[in-house]
Amino acid sequence: ISGYPVDELVGMHISQLEALELSPEEVGRHIEKIMAQGYDQFETRHRRKDGNEIDIEVSVTYMAESQQFFAFCRDITGRKLVQAELQRSRNLLNETQQLGQLGSWELDIVSGELRWSDEIYRIFELDPAQFSPSYENFLNVIHPDDRDMVNQAYVKSLQEHQSYDVLHRLLFADARIKWVHEHCTSEFDVSGKALR
Repeated sequence: ISGYPVDELVGMHISQLEALELSPEEVGRHIEKIMAQGYDQFETRHRRKDGNEIDIEVSVTYMAESQQFFAFCRDITGRKLVQAELQRSRNLLNETQQLGQLGSWELDIVSGELRWSDEIYRIFELDPAQFSPSYENFLNVIHPDDRDMVNQAYVKSLQEHQSYDVLHRLLFADARIKWVHEHCTSEFDVSGKALR
């Protein structure tokens, strides 16, 4: 992982590998925490012998009776790159949806978890910090005269394994009405059970 041969690595101080600029006080506090807890798992960055930096996950145990640390390091650079690319894709999707004024939502039927894109919150004029998405809460945002129609379209689409398109209104607290067009496609397992 480090690029150092064993004979060079043995006897090196961890600060020679550490790529993060940590003060001696920060390192000391972290060591004290590990000694007090007896264990810690954390992520850091190391500098390889060739100068390249890599992301490392460290699992460390402190054995008080022998006053020794046992550390296991894992190179997580690939995972971090995938996470960064995933975040970039999410940001791009959010930007695209905002430009197109097209939001998306996903309902995990098994767990009941409903996930809304940022644009759905903007369309529905809701604060993600103040609103917990659920199917029931979604229906409550719809104009009362349209709720049954939207729910029936959803239920029928699940029964018939068909997508649906429905035009309905949103009713806001200040009595404003906004029209939205909703299109939904569901995913089923091989036995026909709805998944999402």
